[in-house]
Amino acid sequence: MKNAKAQVAMEYILIFGFSLIAIGILWALSSSNIEDTKWELQVAYAKNALDKMVKTADIAYVQGSPTQIYISVDFPENVKRVYIQGNQISLELEWKGFLRNISASSVANLTGYISPAPRRHVLLVKAGNIINITES
Repeated sequence: MKNAKAQVAMEYILIFGFSLIAIGILWALSSSNIEDTKWELQVAYAKNALDKMVKTADIAYVQGSPTQIYISVDFPENVKRVYIQGNQISLELEWKGFLRNISASSVANLTGYISPAPRRHVLLVKAGNIINITES
């Protein structure tokens, strides 16, 4: 009788041990997927902001002076710099110590300055000889 109880206890310990190993493996895999998803989400936010700025700049360019358009865009937390020059707007993103540029092109010549702070930015897109994009 004592042997049977010891065997049952040992089986429970083995089942519990294998369960812990399986849970550990699943946790490690899901942790990696969560990090990748977070990066993809931040890139999507950055691309959305770029597309919105470029489309608005193109509209202001087509309408000409004295067009002024206000827009709001959300920057993710990993934006380090915003470049506006020529006909391009670029966001420099940092992920795991590496920098990656995401750019969008406009039909107009652009200038301006936007803070890279991770928040909602209200921007003024103003038409002239050059389209000026600044925070409002």
